[in-house]
Amino acid sequence: MLALSVLGPVALLMFNEFQATPDSTIRLTSPLFLLIQVGLIWWIITGRSVAAAERFALYACTALALLRSLSIPLTAPDQIAFASANMCWALVIAALLATMLLRWLQAIVFSGALYLFCAGMPWVWLAVHRPPGLDLVIQDQILCGLALVVSWSVSWYREQFYWMYERSVQAERLAQTDALTGLPNRHALYPLLGNLVTSTEGGALILFDVDHFKSVNDKHGHNVGDDVLRTLAHLISGHLQKGEVLGRWGGEELLMVLPNTSEAPASTLADAIRRAVASHTFEEIASVTLSAGVAAWQPGESQREWLAQVDEALYLAKALGRNRVCTVTQARSLLLNTAEKV
Repeated sequence: MLALSVLGPVALLMFNEFQATPDSTIRLTSPLFLLIQVGLIWWIITGRSVAAAERFALYACTALALLRSLSIPLTAPDQIAFASANMCWALVIAALLATMLLRWLQAIVFSGALYLFCAGMPWVWLAVHRPPGLDLVIQDQILCGLALVVSWSVSWYREQFYWMYERSVQAERLAQTDALTGLPNRHALYPLLGNLVTSTEGGALILFDVDHFKSVNDKHGHNVGDDVLRTLAHLISGHLQKGEVLGRWGGEELLMVLPNTSEAPASTLADAIRRAVASHTFEEIASVTLSAGVAAWQPGESQREWLAQVDEALYLAKALGRNRVCTVTQARSLLLNTAEKV
């Protein structure tokens, strides 16, 4: 595709040379346009910024349009009507590039000023010499002006559409992101859990709870408590692998979702995180510990049942003294032993 773009100026130059009276301005601008094309191809192939290449193309086309406008009276005084009519379409190319690269108001000012200058310059010569073909110049300049108006309308609509789309995406992101930690919130985690259950892909859940978090807020203030939650989110996120998600489940609870993971490796990971947090030095308080519950999804289990299982495992970890990890298997075993004793 890039190589084909080089053929445009070459074909235009060759076509011009076969004309009875070749356009001298085409002889001047086509080689320059070819150099611009080659430079852009080299710039993109070498892996450089595409945005910079686009802006360079805009400025280069603009420079060529200005050069052509200024050179017409000097290089083709006998063909000024024909050459100036052709020159208008270079303005359309520059205007289209401007609508894609600039804000709509900037595009209007840029392409409008360029059109007035490049369309008006030949008329200084035309008004004096009055060569034949003035009707062709007027016709093409009107068509180019209409093309500019259409491009401005498209530019305005595109900007409004993207503005509304970005606002919509931002609102959706805010609705699914915890403002304090920057993690996905409960509303964002529910669809993920639902997909794992309905696809029977399953996995494991780790539900973390900050031990004695209320006393942290009461003793050190809510700002310190917020800092603790942010630090924990950062520490735990460092243990995530590809496809795994950590979210704020609510209050001081953080939920880690591990697709395609069984209970044993999930429990090992939870304990590694617990030990890493316990050994971490926080700025305002001596230390923070975590309790964690682990539950692997079982075939036929609903999303609600899965969450109830991991919550039960967390409850057991807290009941056994906190700062520990308990699995749903351990919770069921303890419940069974208790029932047998009774």
